[in-house]
Amino acid sequence: MLKKTVMKTKTLFILNGLVGTFSGLGYVFMPELQMEMYGVQSSESGMLFMQTAGAAHVGFALLCFAVMNITDSASTKMVSIGMMGAWITTTAISLYGVLTGGLNSFGWSGVVIGLFFVVMYGMKKFKDKNVSTL
Repeated sequence: MLKKTVMKTKTLFILNGLVGTFSGLGYVFMPELQMEMYGVQSSESGMLFMQTAGAAHVGFALLCFAVMNITDSASTKMVSIGMMGAWITTTAISLYGVLTGGLNSFGWSGVVIGLFFVVMYGMKKFKDKNVSTL
C-alpha cells in the first residue's frame, strides 16, 4: 500500500518563498533575459513591467518566509487564501499568454508551477489539515 505523503503548511510557505525569491530576483535583475526566455520582445516599458512583477514576487516570498513559523491557524489560513488567489491570477494570465501566442512554450512552466500552488493552497483551504501532495 502506498504511504500518503503530507506537505505541512510551513513546507508550502518555504517552497512558495523559494520560487518567489528566485523568479522575482530574475525579473528584477535580468528582465531582458526573462522576456527572451518567454519569447516576448524586449522594450523599455516591458522591462520596467517585468521588474515591477519581480518586486511583487519578492514581496510575496518575504511574506511566506515571515509567516512560515506562525502556529496560529487562522493567520496561516488567511495568508494561504491570499497566496492561492495570487496563484490563480498568475496561472490564468500565463495560460492566456500561452494559448494566444503571447508566450512561447516556456510559458507552460508558469502554468504548471501555478497549478501546483493553486492545488496545494486549495487543499489547505478545504481540508483544514496538512496539505497532501499531488
